[in-house]
Amino acid sequence: MSDLPPIPAAELKRAFGSFPTGVTVMTTLDADGAPVGMTASSFNTVSMDPPLILWSIRLDSQKRAAFNANDRFAVNVLSADQSGACYGFARPEGAAFDSHAWRPGTAGIPLLDEAAAHMECRVWSRHEAGDHEILIGEITSLGVREVEPMVFYAGRLCQISNQATTGS
Repeated sequence: MSDLPPIPAAELKRAFGSFPTGVTVMTTLDADGAPVGMTASSFNTVSMDPPLILWSIRLDSQKRAAFNANDRFAVNVLSADQSGACYGFARPEGAAFDSHAWRPGTAGIPLLDEAAAHMECRVWSRHEAGDHEILIGEITSLGVREVEPMVFYAGRLCQISNQATTGS
C-alpha cells in the first residue's frame, strides 16, 4: 500500500484519458475449452527480442480465471469499424463470440477475423500490481491487415484523422 495521499478517482481517470490508446480484445480458452474474450486498452509492447507484450486485467474480473487457466492468449487489435466488438467483449457476460466472426489460431485460441492485427502469445510471466494482474506474453505468431485501427481517447472511441507518416 502507498503512504501517499489518495488521488481523486475522477482526476486520475481524466489524466489516464489524456493518453490515446489502441483498443484490443484479449482472447483465450477457459478450462473447459470454451472461448473467452474481453476488451482491454491496457496493451503495450515490452521487447523486440524476445517479442514481448503486456496487458492487465482487474483482480476481481469474472474473466480472470479463464486467463489464469491457460498459458496461451491472443491480442486482437481492433480496427476502426469494430465498435460492436469493442462493446460486445466489454460486457462481463454475454455471447460476443456469437456476434463476431472468429477462427482458431495455431494454439486454438480465438482470433477475430476483422481485427487490424492479432498476436498469439504464450504467458511469459504474471505480476500483481495494485488492483490488477499484469500478464506479459511472448508472441508466437501474428498477422496484420492494412486497415485503420480503433483508438480510445478521453473516454470515447475515435479514429485517426491523419495518415501516419514515416520518418526518413
